[in-house]
Amino acid sequence: MIPAVIEAVSKADVVVVGPGLGMTGAMPKFVKELIPKLKVPFLLDADALNALSGEATVLQGAAAPCILTPIRGDGAADEGKPSNRSRCRGSTPPGTWRKRNGSR
Repeated sequence: MIPAVIEAVSKADVVVVGPGLGMTGAMPKFVKELIPKLKVPFLLDADALNALSGEATVLQGAAAPCILTPIRGDGAADEGKPSNRSRCRGSTPPGTWRKRNGSR
């Protein structure tokens, strides 16, 4: 399944991983195996963060820049650190994306 996903997103500008994935069956394992294989920037939200609960070090193996969008209750958000963003290779400090892209 991962090779098919990688091929499908290979021409994307950015990939969002998480919303609606669910946490049943092999989904947490899928997310952990997908992260190091993504070659385009990606955003982790919702169930993707829950899949990383207790294992946020998986982000250190990311080959592409990533952004985390944790809220209280998301697994990676609740590991007691002010920001897990620093664990992502090439991550963007808060506000930088806005400045770089002219958004307000």
